[in-house]
Amino acid sequence: MEKPLAGDVIQASTTGRSSYATGLDTVYIENRPDADISIPLALNGNSFIGIDGLTEGGEYTYDSQQSAVVLKADYLASVFDARKGNGLLADLTLRFSAGAPWHEYVMKSGVPTVDADRLAAGTRENGLDIALDFAGNEFKSITTYQNGNKVGPNSGWWKYLQNGSAVVVHDNTADHSLGSVTLTPSFFADATVQDGQITLEITFQSGKILELTVEISNGVARVQTTI
Repeated sequence: MEKPLAGDVIQASTTGRSSYATGLDTVYIENRPDADISIPLALNGNSFIGIDGLTEGGEYTYDSQQSAVVLKADYLASVFDARKGNGLLADLTLRFSAGAPWHEYVMKSGVPTVDADRLAAGTRENGLDIALDFAGNEFKSITTYQNGNKVGPNSGWWKYLQNGSAVVVHDNTADHSLGSVTLTPSFFADATVQDGQITLEITFQSGKILELTVEISNGVARVQTTI
């Protein structure tokens, strides 16, 4: 999901401080909600005004003592039921007495999986494209292991592969559905990456983790199985 709103916050910060949610800017919901969800705010001296298109006391309430917006279970269940598949349920615009508005996204998400129908073998020379169904989850990080040790560029001092060099994540759909993770030739060229089994641990912003195994042999790399 593209979020081209950071510039608004930066611009507003030149004349004052903006308010924002203290956690993630996305609420992930896997099952039909039966309880309210609280979103704590950092007001930075501002006052909370409201949420565009929603009615306070109906779809949400505001806890002034805790500086938190509370999305009501009935409202969340209604937007959940309105969408049949995974993806964006609501883009909520929170407004304040000063600064830029804050966007909080409500996302229906499932369990990320390897898309076996789109898998193909790769090579050390050209890299390996691993097709995924993100199931409404936003990518966070990836770590690779071999024989219990971290492998890949910079693995001696950094836990994660660098997106854009050792790995490229293709997750540009608004609903975080079909995409891929590509292990690049730079990853396979690293001296720590030997023939054999590589375990990929892919972590998503929702907290979900997808683990899979890549088998490397004679310059060919392919997804062997999911764990």
